[in-house]
Amino acid sequence: MTRSIKSLARAARGLVIVGLTVASTIGTAPVAAQAPLVFVHGFHSDQATWGSTPSAVAAGVAGFGGQVITGAANLPSLSSYESQASQLGQNLPSLFPGYPLGNLIAVGHSNGGIVVRELAQTQPIQGLITIATPHQGAPLATMANQNVLVPFLVGWVSDVASPLAEYLGMLWNDNGCAILCWGLYQRITQIANMVEIGLNNVGFATQFTVLGEMDLYSSYQQSLNSGGRLASEVTTIPHRISIVSESDPNNMSIYTGLAPGSASTLSGTTRFMGLIYDGLYEYYSTYTDYDDPSMWTARQDAWKWGIGAYQLFSIDYYWCNLMGGNWNGVCHGDGIVPTWTAHWPGENVSYTLPFGPAHSQETQSPLVQTQLVVALQSGGFTFTP
Repeated sequence: MTRSIKSLARAARGLVIVGLTVASTIGTAPVAAQAPLVFVHGFHSDQATWGSTPSAVAAGVAGFGGQVITGAANLPSLSSYESQASQLGQNLPSLFPGYPLGNLIAVGHSNGGIVVRELAQTQPIQGLITIATPHQGAPLATMANQNVLVPFLVGWVSDVASPLAEYLGMLWNDNGCAILCWGLYQRITQIANMVEIGLNNVGFATQFTVLGEMDLYSSYQQSLNSGGRLASEVTTIPHRISIVSESDPNNMSIYTGLAPGSASTLSGTTRFMGLIYDGLYEYYSTYTDYDDPSMWTARQDAWKWGIGAYQLFSIDYYWCNLMGGNWNGVCHGDGIVPTWTAHWPGENVSYTLPFGPAHSQETQSPLVQTQLVVALQSGGFTFTP
């Protein structure tokens, strides 16, 4: 029977499939015709993060003859992994009424992958595909918990903004620098606002349990990746697949994590500003306008331009190490999760996406959508009851 004839036959039986709901027009019992495929979001996120990805993946699976019914979970993402897993388990029957949950397939982004690993302790599933999941802990969480991340970001913004704020009046009146320097001031303000949003999110998140569990040195991480736990997952999650996104290692920056949509522009602007700061340090350290009553103060504080230049040139290096990307001339990760921890210690298969999307763009990335379909096609999954 061809696929079109099957479709007509299914329609004739009165099946209606809309979104997350599967219902029959000729009976009250739901019909289990496809494998349930649940999408689980990550930290500080919700089900909307997936956008059109569930439908795109379902269409891709249908393209090679598989059948899935998709649903996106909505979880308290700042609660502990255990709490989120419990909530997910409670939500599954309403997401997939009448479907055999033992046939469940899950896709987890970031912390969502660990939530599903936790769920599998009480409910076996046939497979899990994780996307940029910090399986071995999140270095940025450790930096936040050790009170390193916030002071670093505050200090960086202060060092960069301080000389510009102090010298802005002088620059404004100095030989046509007004337009350029005003542009610099606006750009610094934009960057500072972006970092402030990041700081607020970090400060907010530290109030919740999951950040502690994400810590590299937490007892939770030791338990999660213990030999016994990994051995049990061979049975409870037979198909274990990791998708690892490596953003452009030559252009990895703080903006890849905090402002991915404009990462390249802001990173290039930062390096350009570093050159200007370096030039202003040279200029003001030997400033000799004796008619300017601020001359000696300007010379005395010229070092601030040098510090600002250093901070602008070194931010990529420091951010890479804060996020655990192991800087060796380039950085390895997606701007938030480093490559090494995105690999599941118990994975069957892993896929690396060179020059892939930044962390917050992965859930709706066409590249990731394509890789998900490939993983589902070749991973040995069962798509019918």
